[in-house]
Amino acid sequence: MNKEQIDELQKELQNNLGSRWKVEPTSQVKVGGVKFGFSCSFEGDNASTIIYPNDYKHMLDEGTSMSEVAEYIAQDLTRERRVLLTSPQTKEDFKEGLFVQLINTPVNSALLETAVHDSVIGDISAIARCKVHAPSDDEIVSFIVTKDNMSLFQMTQSEIMAQAYKNTANQSFTMQDMRDLILEGLTQAGVPKDMLPDIRKDERKEMYVITNEDRVNGANAMVCPQLFQDIFKELGEPFYVLPSSTHELIVVKESIGMPPEDLKQMVHDVNMRECSADELLSFDIFHYDGKKLSIAMEDTETISEAIEKTKSHKLTH
Repeated sequence: MNKEQIDELQKELQNNLGSRWKVEPTSQVKVGGVKFGFSCSFEGDNASTIIYPNDYKHMLDEGTSMSEVAEYIAQDLTRERRVLLTSPQTKEDFKEGLFVQLINTPVNSALLETAVHDSVIGDISAIARCKVHAPSDDEIVSFIVTKDNMSLFQMTQSEIMAQAYKNTANQSFTMQDMRDLILEGLTQAGVPKDMLPDIRKDERKEMYVITNEDRVNGANAMVCPQLFQDIFKELGEPFYVLPSSTHELIVVKESIGMPPEDLKQMVHDVNMRECSADELLSFDIFHYDGKKLSIAMEDTETISEAIEKTKSHKLTH
């Protein structure tokens, strides 16, 4: 949005929310970089919700009026406030909600100055996030854990990360044939069944997508060593790991015979063409030999010690 539109949105939003709300401009360091937004707080609350005008630009482009956009956001904020009021209040609730999100280190250097985090491998870092109760079952709401939370819940950074790794490993992960996902996507896009391409002629399975059941931040499968051991046993051979995005990983059997250089170029091209800054994970590709994860085409680098503490996982198909 341009400045005039942003100013108009602030005015319309304040009118929709009423005098007990305060809408103020702010800049926030987010995954992917610094974003301009509005800090929206209700009278008497200790926390505020940040909304980002550019997230709603597509509505204006589609012909929605500014007043309608503001009304939509106001309804969103009312729902978000209910979420804030159910945020963890005790140390045990906080620990239960912790999990790991993997992010690109160089892109998020500013964020890492305040976020509780750990270096993982190559250009990848792990930050701690905490889930909160969402208004509906189909919503996933979480916040980035910062150093302020350490004192609030009386936990050290290492304690928070250890719990986040443990909870992450206890997720249910899925491994699906890439071709099945392509067909699923075409079906969801409305392509008639009789017009779907026949991509299952070759019954060999060589590429898979790994993610969690929510398909959100599912690339954190990468910090679950036991999960990778089970994938190795199931495939029966070493494999490459391509960081598709922060939400999923692509596993490629070593026997497919594709040179690592080509795989790395493929990851680079996808990152540059299709990945937004907040979903970009890595420009490296990785190799798993049944015992350790390393950067392909470079000297071996193992997963950090904290991750090795992870002992349990769930893998479903």
